[in-house]
Amino acid sequence: MKKVKNEKKTHFKRRNKKRKLKIKKEKKREEDLFEKIREKLERKGGETQKLEKKKKKRQEKQEKEKKKKNEK
Repeated sequence: MKKVKNEKKTHFKRRNKKRKLKIKKEKKREEDLFEKIREKLERKGGETQKLEKKKKKRQEKQEKEKKKKNEK
């Protein structure tokens, strides 16, 4: 009878280990997804900053050209 009890215990131990591993994997997947989303948002933020800089440069060039035309 002792063998049967031990087998049952090991069965539940294995089951619990598998459950814990699944939970860990799910958490890791979620963290990875959040990291990817954060990276994308950071990239987009960087891209918008670059675009704003380009717009400012264009505006400055246009203003310089207008000043030159007005001087002539």
